[in-house]
Amino acid sequence: MCLIIIKRSILEAFQGSIPKSQSARKFLIKFEQFFTINEKAEVINLLAKLISMKYKGKRNIRKYIMKMSNLASNQFGEDLLMHLVLISFLTHFGQFKVNDNT
Repeated sequence: MCLIIIKRSILEAFQGSIPKSQSARKFLIKFEQFFTINEKAEVINLLAKLISMKYKGKRNIRKYIMKMSNLASNQFGEDLLMHLVLISFLTHFGQFKVNDNT
């Protein structure tokens, strides 16, 4: 009975991708495994986005830094975020890089 109620509450698009089960508990375990998030993959994608970002000098620098900060959120320390921001600046912001090293 519970299994029928659970299956009716799930969208039809997802029902075909989950293997059939005899009990509600087994069905929910398989459903959870199907939608498990790989945290390492998320961190790798986030780092790739942060590293590939470059400031092009066309937008407001504050908005650019805030965008990087929002991407990083609480996943990384402030030191790493600061270095990623400084690395992504163009050469005409070289004085910021020099001042950071002191």
